[in-house]
Amino acid sequence: AREDSVHNSYTSATITYAFFNTEDKLFQNANVRRAFMLGIDREEINEICFSGLRVPTYGWVVPTISVGDTNYREAAGDMIREMLDELKANGQTPKDLLLKGMEELGLGDDPATLKVTFNLAGTDEWFRTLGEYLQQIYKTELGVNLEINFAEWGIFYDNVTKGNYQIGFMGWGAYYNDPYDVLSLFMSDYDAIETGWKNAEYDELIRKASVEMDEATRLQYYKDAETILIKDEAVVSPLATSGVNQFVRKYVHN
Repeated sequence: AREDSVHNSYTSATITYAFFNTEDKLFQNANVRRAFMLGIDREEINEICFSGLRVPTYGWVVPTISVGDTNYREAAGDMIREMLDELKANGQTPKDLLLKGMEELGLGDDPATLKVTFNLAGTDEWFRTLGEYLQQIYKTELGVNLEINFAEWGIFYDNVTKGNYQIGFMGWGAYYNDPYDVLSLFMSDYDAIETGWKNAEYDELIRKASVEMDEATRLQYYKDAETILIKDEAVVSPLATSGVNQFVRKYVHN
């Protein structure tokens, strides 16, 4: 940065994520979803697919969102990192979760026999690179032969709304500074992200949080809800949030 300018760097309120069709024959299983969530190295995908320009994300609520004066992400912790640490402590890998899910579904014990398609909303070189990376990482980590369905946005989203997909990839930007903005997207009567997932306990926590005046209690409601969404059910797989670099000349005011 020039001596007459100030450089500010911070994360934005946007998030890039994968999401699962919980009504699909394979992805109805939470252990299968956990395997695909934890099988992605968020640091690596940031370097390879986002040129290192984004910030790896380990929870659904983006790091810029607060509850009152408390930063939500700092208070709630990095849930996906905690899941990875617990898996490692148990001497397991994401593939073990996949095998457990396959056993629960009666699908045998060979991930190579699974038919898994990842839908991407683009056909240009960037999406091709992303698709190749996803195929490579899931083959290495899970032993799955992933197929990629490239389509323009209109076709992609039509398939998503009709439930004609297994895994999708999108982005979302928060409109205001409260976890409700992004956590309410998964309430049963909301159709912003078409996962087919419904959970009465989750709905009730979000509803209670939306009217709770005590900040500590509200934060706990949101944390409990996000724990269901990420740790218990693995409905969505947050990957990265955007970084913002801002340069301001010291002599420019107002």
